[in-house]
Amino acid sequence: MINVLIFSKNRACQLDLLLRSIWDNFSMLKHNTKLHVLYKADNEEYDKAYLHLIRTLHPHLNAIWKHEEVAFKDEVMRIANRFDEPYILCFVDDDVVIKNINIVPMLQIFNRNSNINALSLRMGKHIDYCYAKDQPQRVPDFIQTKERILKWDWTKAEHDWGYPMSLAGNIYRTEEIVELWRKLPFTSPNYMEGYMAQQAPAQTRPYQMTFAFQRVYNVANNLVQTVCNNRHKDAPGDAPALLNDHYLKGYRLSTETLYNKSFNCANGEVEYILKKI
Repeated sequence: MINVLIFSKNRACQLDLLLRSIWDNFSMLKHNTKLHVLYKADNEEYDKAYLHLIRTLHPHLNAIWKHEEVAFKDEVMRIANRFDEPYILCFVDDDVVIKNINIVPMLQIFNRNSNINALSLRMGKHIDYCYAKDQPQRVPDFIQTKERILKWDWTKAEHDWGYPMSLAGNIYRTEEIVELWRKLPFTSPNYMEGYMAQQAPAQTRPYQMTFAFQRVYNVANNLVQTVCNNRHKDAPGDAPALLNDHYLKGYRLSTETLYNKSFNCANGEVEYILKKI
C-alpha cells in the first residue's frame, strides 16, 4: 500500500534510530511495504557505518542505494520508477516515529478526497511553535473528519501548518508526486523539497490531514547539508562524525527521550542518549 523513500547523508547512527522506530511503532511498514534508502557517505568512516547498518542490524531492508557520482535526481528517479504502490511516504534520517501509527483510516479518507494534498505525520493539534523560525504559530481551525484525524486548509495557515510539501513524514499519491519530481530540476533533498513547495497545488488540493497527536518528530540536533543553514542544536556531542564513531563502536541512540513524548513543534532539539548494545 505504501512505498517508503528515506534520504540519508553521513548519519547511519540516526538512520538506525529511524528504522528501529519504524519497526517499533509503524507495523504496516515493517510487514507490508517497499522500503528504500538513498544514502551518501562523504568518507570511508561514514561508509563503514552504513555497511554495518545494512549487514548487521537491518538486513531486511528492501533496498538501500548509495549515491555516488550519478546525479542526485537520476538516483531518485531510478528508485521512484520501481514504486508500484499507490502512496509514498518520505522520511529524512533525523526523523523518528515517536508514537504508534495506524494509517489505514487516514488513507481511506485520503483516497476518497481529491482536495487533500498530503497526509502529515509530523503535525498535531499541540504544535503551536515553529522551531525553524523560533516563533509561535497559530494552530489552524480544523475540519474534524474522523475521531483523532484532523483536516485543515494549509493555504490559510502559517509556518509549519502552511508548509504542504515536506520530505519529513508526509504521505503523497505516488503517481502524482513522481510525475512532479520528473519535472523539477533538483540536485539535493533540500532543493527537491523547495521546488516541491513552489509547485504545491493550492487551487486543487488546499487541504492537509494529520493525526490529532504528532507521530513523527524531526530531531534538529546537527546539520549535514550545506544548501540551507537550517536552525539546529549544533552541540559538539551530537556532531555526525562523533555519532558515527560511537555507532561503529557498538553504541545506538536510545529511544527514551523520544517515544511517547509530547512536543510543541514539528522539529526541534532533543537529548541524544547513547547506549552500548
